[in-house]
Amino acid sequence: MDKNTLKMAGGNVNSYGEVLTLTLPNSKIVVSYSTKYFGGYLEYKENFTPDILVDEFFSDYVNGIDDVYEVVKNYKN
Repeated sequence: MDKNTLKMAGGNVNSYGEVLTLTLPNSKIVVSYSTKYFGGYLEYKENFTPDILVDEFFSDYVNGIDDVYEVVKNYKN
């Protein structure tokens, strides 16, 4: 795997969301913050890992290729 490969493998299904933004009055810096925690799946304490891991390449992204879509399109059950 080279430095242009992105590795992602799932995530926790319980997370913060409903993000809002505000602008700090003096610096005019825009910050974002979560307003709600979605924790309805208490049985999931660890990350949710997909059955099929897909290597995603920045070079494919730049060239309009969706690595995940390609795997799904070519999937044979």
